[in-house]
Amino acid sequence: MVYLILFFLLGFFNSSFLSLSLSLSPTHLCRPEQSSALLKFKSNLSISVSIYKTHCLGEVHIPSHKTDSWDEGPDCCKWKGVVCDNKKGNVIGLDLSCRGLIGSLQSNSSLFSLQNLRWLNLAGNYFSNSKIPSEFGKLRSLTYLNLSLTGFTGFVPPEISLLSELVSLDLSLNPLLFRNHDFNMLVHNLRKLENMVLDRMNLSLKQIGAVPLGCWMFQRQAFQKGYPTQLVTLKHLKTLGLSHCVFTEFIPSALGNLTKITFLDISGNMFQGQIPDVFGNLNDLSFMDFSSNKFSGVFPPSAFNLTSLTFMDFSSNFL
Repeated sequence: MVYLILFFLLGFFNSSFLSLSLSLSPTHLCRPEQSSALLKFKSNLSISVSIYKTHCLGEVHIPSHKTDSWDEGPDCCKWKGVVCDNKKGNVIGLDLSCRGLIGSLQSNSSLFSLQNLRWLNLAGNYFSNSKIPSEFGKLRSLTYLNLSLTGFTGFVPPEISLLSELVSLDLSLNPLLFRNHDFNMLVHNLRKLENMVLDRMNLSLKQIGAVPLGCWMFQRQAFQKGYPTQLVTLKHLKTLGLSHCVFTEFIPSALGNLTKITFLDISGNMFQGQIPDVFGNLNDLSFMDFSSNKFSGVFPPSAFNLTSLTFMDFSSNFL
């Protein structure tokens, strides 16, 4: 199921990226310091075909590496995966997803000097079990950030919550942890979020000091007290992926406040009790997966009135 979410979000990003590319002037030269920053970023990483094969949805052909074109001329605006604005030549978009990049992303990486970035997609590469650098918080113009399946470990830095312009955030498929305060701050500050994907992460919101109490199974996240109710304050949220998160309690009725939601996946948890009848206002919901939980009782009648729904799965429950 997580691959459906990745496909959905990659499609969202790529279509936006293509639309942006077509609207920009192809003749504008990029700023020399940003061209140098990209080349320095590239020089600190290697390319692994095996990482590409295992990380990118089972594709087995050898990719034509986007970074190969980065040595062909000084104008980085013409390099594959790079998008510039058409006024000042600033790099505002970088799509390096599924490029087989391998190495460590350090806090002094030249990537963080590209502070005009609005779109950044590093999904499907492998950053050698390094921590997410706090310097991501410097990229204040970001509206889209995808770090899924990148091998990052440790705690999600609180500086991510400084990215108040974010519309889409994907941290899925990484063995990461959230400190309780940091997660609350992230939800409080990222009010523009429409897409949030945390599937199969090794997270814990309940901790003593820095020691997580929760499930440490690979590619699982553990919110021990159930659904994080803070999420219902994200009024613009359209995509929410929380599958295989070891949730154990009940779904709050406040779920019905997510009136913009179109994609909701909470499958593969241990939610219990009756599903609250809160779907009356979720008119845009098209995908809903509540399968493989421990729900019981009466099926919520309002779920049958969702006219936009194209996929619904409540299997493997006690309904």
